[in-house]
Amino acid sequence: GIPLLALVLALLAYFIFFGPQPASTPLAGIQPSPTARASLTVTRGLTAPVPSVTPSVQPPVTTPTPVAQGSTPTASATPTVTPTSATPTPTATKAPTLTPSSTPTDTPTPTRPAATIPLASQPPRGQIAFPRFDPNRGTYDIFACYVDGSNCRRLSTAASQPDFLPDGTQIVVHSWKTDEKGLILQTVAGERVWWLTGEIEAARPSVDFQGQRYVYHSRHEADRQPRLYRTYGSETRPIMREASVVRGQSPSWLPDGRILYSGCWLNSCGIIAMLADGTFPRQVVAGSTETNPESSPDGQQVALMSQRDGNWEIYIADVDGGNLQRLTNNPANDGLPTWSPDGRYIAFVTDRDGPWAVWLMRPDGSGKRRLFDIGGPLDGQVRDAVPYEIHGWVEERISWAPVP
Repeated sequence: GIPLLALVLALLAYFIFFGPQPASTPLAGIQPSPTARASLTVTRGLTAPVPSVTPSVQPPVTTPTPVAQGSTPTASATPTVTPTSATPTPTATKAPTLTPSSTPTDTPTPTRPAATIPLASQPPRGQIAFPRFDPNRGTYDIFACYVDGSNCRRLSTAASQPDFLPDGTQIVVHSWKTDEKGLILQTVAGERVWWLTGEIEAARPSVDFQGQRYVYHSRHEADRQPRLYRTYGSETRPIMREASVVRGQSPSWLPDGRILYSGCWLNSCGIIAMLADGTFPRQVVAGSTETNPESSPDGQQVALMSQRDGNWEIYIADVDGGNLQRLTNNPANDGLPTWSPDGRYIAFVTDRDGPWAVWLMRPDGSGKRRLFDIGGPLDGQVRDAVPYEIHGWVEERISWAPVP
């Protein structure tokens, strides 16, 4: 009995330990997760099927496409398939979104609208009158040229110091004719309109911005000092201040009806502004050689000439007396400034290239260029004129007006 039992037990042990192994069966009701199953397979080093992942379709991602300004942006919708267990990937940098104010770099735009381009960038227009001395005849003549140097013609013989009326159809001059000396208003065709005064010492007339009143200086008193006179209707009378005639020279008008001149007041000399009746004088620029002031058409600035830096140069200042600036800087003579009718330019005379010529610049001194030659000397001694009648080119004038 016992040996038979031992044999049975030995056979049973043999089958238990050395017989075929049954497949591993998980416990009923418990399913390992795909991750655990994959981990178990790798641990054993066996080849096992990788658990499949069911893809899920995400909503379309709308990506804006940059377009040129003025076009309508279009969006492209592309489905993106993302595995549920996929490892996150770096997100691409988002392209900048163009707004309506964006401008493609290859399409330049003007820095400002065309309507606000500085007026000084437009070409100058009009005509400029100027004197020219004839050494053979011993007198001056007045000529005028268009700003571009064309249509040059003589306006008056034996005359100088011209000043156009605002519309450019008439001009007031200093006449050197022996039988018609004094100040004459004439048409540009040479026809006399009005003989303002027959005083041979009267000089450098200036007409106001309305073309109605005239102011000038004269040295007809015994001391031969220049004093100021103006028209009152059809008459000419001295400008009085404190019961005396105002001393000064080279007067001109401001748009508001005041008068600028070169003179002295309260022991200080320079450019003075005063009311047309001589009252309320006020110094604009101080100095001993400042002369020939000319107001800008808007009345905000005054151009003048001075030797304050050693030779004749052009300067500009605010009408209230501030912001004095030097516009020219040349060893030659620069002088007789005059404004264009629209205030965009200043013309002046210079002999910097040898012969006298009319040049142009902007009110800040930029853009200097030659317009045309005068065609002869600007300085000369008029035949038969007494010394106190003639004071050289410094008491001359050029004038700018529109072409009628």
